[in-house]
Amino acid sequence: WSVGVAIGSSQMGLGLGEYQLLSEAEKQKAVLAAESAFLSAGADFTIASMKELPDLVETINDLLQQGKKPGVK
Repeated sequence: WSVGVAIGSSQMGLGLGEYQLLSEAEKQKAVLAAESAFLSAGADFTIASMKELPDLVETINDLLQQGKKPGVK
């Protein structure tokens, strides 16, 4: 499974300090743009930050238990 992580990614093109200086609306726009690019490039999932990864791993484990495989919708 491939996962795009928006905040801190080269796709977003902002360092953490630069990201933190953005308004909430600008942060949301930057995250959505990065996530959209990841999905267009074939990512199975996107998350805003690594904080979301443990929950996503649980979701992926549930999908595996159901016999699902990456890249198959």
